Amino acid sequence: MLPLIRTSGANRPSLRELARAAGVQPNTLRHYFGDRDGLLQAAFVELRELGEPHMQRSLGLASRPVAEAVAIFLGELVDAWTPEGLAGVLGAGLLEGLSDNAVGPAYVEHILEPTLQTAEGLLESFMQRGQLREGPARDAALLLIAPILLALLHQHELGGARCRPLDVRALVDRHVQAFLRAWAPT
Repeated sequence: MLPLIRTSGANRPSLRELARAAGVQPNTLRHYFGDRDGLLQAAFVELRELGEPHMQRSLGLASRPVAEAVAIFLGELVDAWTPEGLAGVLGAGLLEGLSDNAVGPAYVEHILEPTLQTAEGLLESFMQRGQLREGPARDAALLLIAPILLALLHQHELGGARCRPLDVRALVDRHVQAFLRAWAPT
């Protein structure tokens, strides 16, 4: 559902347009979800559940060397950045969440926070084994993910690839090295 919302451009589609795209009547959506916000919140919950196996697999990266695990984690984020994948979910979710005070917290709870918590869990494993400096895992997760998310949004959703292209894969490599230097054990 969210990739559909994302592809509609700057205009947020109405409940009627969403119903048409889903092949149902608007009253059907109202019956099950109440309103457009309820539909989006339910979509976030569903997407969170669909993402669970990917998050569990990412936590399993803790068995690898830290540099390899972090590079794989970020590389998979880049690989999944397609309109049908994370770009659709994160891009549409951001658009909707920034546009609506009721939808924003649901996006944070079901999409953004689980992604950050997965990174936190992975990094905490390395901190506990002394392979990364002890510190707030939440801070480390935000510092790890934020530059790559910004680069992906810049290049794709915001059209930066046309006016200021960036090799995101090369950025990931440089970022992993900088992150590991910053969080090296003391």
